[in-house]
Formats: sequence, C-alpha cells, structure tokens
Amino acid sequence: MDKPIGDWTLNELMTSPDAGRAVRQVWTWAREVGAITDGDPEAARFRRFGESSRIEFPQLLLQNTDWISLGPHTSVGPFAVLSVGMIEGQDGLDTGPRGAEPIVTVGERCGFGRYFQLIAHLHVEIGDVTWFAPGCYVTDQNHRYDLVDQPIHDQWPLDSRPVSIGAGCSIGRNVTVLAGARIGRNTLVAANSVVTRGEYPDFAVLAGSPARVKRRYDPASGWVPPRPESPDEVRRSTDEASPSDVMRAW
Repeated sequence: MDKPIGDWTLNELMTSPDAGRAVRQVWTWAREVGAITDGDPEAARFRRFGESSRIEFPQLLLQNTDWISLGPHTSVGPFAVLSVGMIEGQDGLDTGPRGAEPIVTVGERCGFGRYFQLIAHLHVEIGDVTWFAPGCYVTDQNHRYDLVDQPIHDQWPLDSRPVSIGAGCSIGRNVTVLAGARIGRNTLVAANSVVTRGEYPDFAVLAGSPARVKRRYDPASGWVPPRPESPDEVRRSTDEASPSDVMRAW
C-alpha cells in the first residue's frame, strides 16, 4: 500500500529526484558537521590531536582516546575504529615499562582509509607519512585459547606484544597487522596480507598470509630481485610464481 506522508505518498518520495537530492545534501552536511577536527571538543579528549588532523564522520568507535596521540595533518576515513582496551574507561591497562606514555602513537601526515580498525592494549606506533588503504586492521593483542574448559570468548587475552610500523610505509587494502609485528620504514604491504609477529626490514615489499619479504633494497646491489624490464618478463615471472608471489606489488 502506498502510504501517504504529508502531501506525498511513500512511492512518490522514493522515486522523486528532489527527495534523493535532499538526502544527499543532508548526508554531505552530516559528514562535514560530524567530522572531528583540532579544536573540536571530541578532539580535546585525545592525548594529542595534531593541527589540521581530521577524523571523518561517521566514526564507528572511538574508545579511551586519552591514550591516543595523533600527529598533525593526519586523516582518518569514515567508519573507523580507534580503540584502546575493550571497554570505555577500562582501568589497569598494561602499559609496561612505558608507564603513562600514550598507548597509540601516530605520526604526522598519516592516512587511514574507510573502515580502518585499530585496537590496542599495550603499544602501537605508526611512523610519519604512513598510509593505509580501506579495510585494514591493526592490533597488538591475541586472544588466548589454551583453557580448554572455557569457551575462547571467555578467556581474557593475555598475549600483548607491541606493534610498530615505520615511517613512509604503504599498507594495502584489507591488510591485517597482528601483535608483535615490527615493520620497517618505506615498506609496502600488498593487499590482503597478514603480517604476523616478527621483524620486517626497511625498504621492502611484503605479501601473503603470513606475509613474507618478496623484494627488498640492498644498498650494495639495489632491489633484490630486480624489477622486470618488460611486460613479457612480468608475465613470465608471475606464470612461474606461487599464488602468494602473484600477489606481490611492484
């Protein structure tokens, strides 16, 4: 049944170009007004909220942001999660030897795509000018599973390990970075990779699940392996590669 709504019917509203335009205008207005910028009361809750930084609207979850430091000129896309701990106001966060230092430290001129999620408990550090494509997830804690008489959901996570991502990195779409990962500077992580615990070098290309070094820069000999010079060489190299090798980014 076409239900009347004021001087309109539901069907007329759904098919009216004017109604669609109005909805888009309201959404544009909401995104602008709902964004968090330096000087905003919500920004004041952060340990640091750098000049000209911005968190787009809508934000899915901003939790315990007094433990988060954002550098200047940093952009966080819509539908983001920036969370320290599991619940708002959580006491007894394990800051280790760092004491009262921020648990999340983000450098300047960083970028985070839409649906980015960062959930920290001990320490996550992201260097300057590092950018994340949409859908990335970063955490410094793993859920425990060893208590066989309890559901995993009921087992309080204990395995916190600091995470660091160096300056100048590019993190591809839907990448997951897990507890204990230490990624060097100017490193590219290919889409859909899972970076697990371990040390990864500067100036490298990582790909796969778990991520492996596919290419790296050697000061003495340049990039190893060298980049193919022709399309035929690229096709030949991917034909001979394993599925994880094919995912590598040049």
